[in-house]
Amino acid sequence: MNQSRIIKTLLERYQIPYWEVGKNCSEDYINVQCPFCNDHSNHNGINRESLIFHCWKCGLDGSFAYLLSRLSFQSIQECFKLIREAGFEYDKDIITQLNEIFYPSETETNSTNQQLIQLPQYFELITAATEYPPLNSWMIRRKVDKQTLIANRCGVCTVGKYMCRMIIPLYFDGQLVSYIAADLTGKAEKKYVNANNDIKEYLYGWDNVDWNMSTLVLVEGVLDQWRVGYNAVASLGTAMSDKQHSLIIKSKVENLVICFDSDAILIAQEEAERFADFINNVVVVELPPPHDPDSYGTEETWDLIFKTLARRMK
Repeated sequence: MNQSRIIKTLLERYQIPYWEVGKNCSEDYINVQCPFCNDHSNHNGINRESLIFHCWKCGLDGSFAYLLSRLSFQSIQECFKLIREAGFEYDKDIITQLNEIFYPSETETNSTNQQLIQLPQYFELITAATEYPPLNSWMIRRKVDKQTLIANRCGVCTVGKYMCRMIIPLYFDGQLVSYIAADLTGKAEKKYVNANNDIKEYLYGWDNVDWNMSTLVLVEGVLDQWRVGYNAVASLGTAMSDKQHSLIIKSKVENLVICFDSDAILIAQEEAERFADFINNVVVVELPPPHDPDSYGTEETWDLIFKTLARRMK
């Protein structure tokens, strides 16, 4: 299998759109939408011969394995293995350089508690063609459209341990670090099941934040993050870990908006006090009971956010 076929086969395997002709494309590259920057086009090109990518928007370079891991939510090691099995070996000098950039040392891995995991065995990526009655019923109940699930690389399990659950991947710095298995039936004893106990070391949506913007919105749950959308991260519950606090503080964001569920306003205010010594402007948005950002709606929540920020700025 030649290099171009390897690239296309693996992209197709994970249903990742790619372009070979048209805007931003050249004959030496296969292009995808860059997952590392705010790319709304297809500026990330994978060289057909070297399998090294370059984004013409953010300037990031790296191996196709690293890019594929970010796009497919597989580990870098697994992606290198897939490429090797398809018949391509990176030059040893290139591998050494890439290892230094992308593979954390054992000490670094232990210090961040970052654990590379795999998606469940029977994970099926949700696409426009997916028709699964429990999922369809859940989308109607929760007023979530399929495009949102596709954009967030969600999947379903129709058999096995997570049967009748939707799998919501959680990634950090391009690595799949956990996932949430959400009950689709409304009848399970546990509404959500996490892949591991380290999920509170991360913030859902972190890799999608535009750090050129000055405002970060902190919400409780995944559906809240989906509904708020732009520059929002979810703490996955009101009890935040030290690592989650540290991530936000070290981001040096200028404005932090805490928008927890209406019944968690006191907890939100306590969190605001914790952040106040480190962030210039911390505000708490009070949603009218019994709402959370998911039930209140995108436009209504952002309208309240803007009004709260405006009052604070006066």
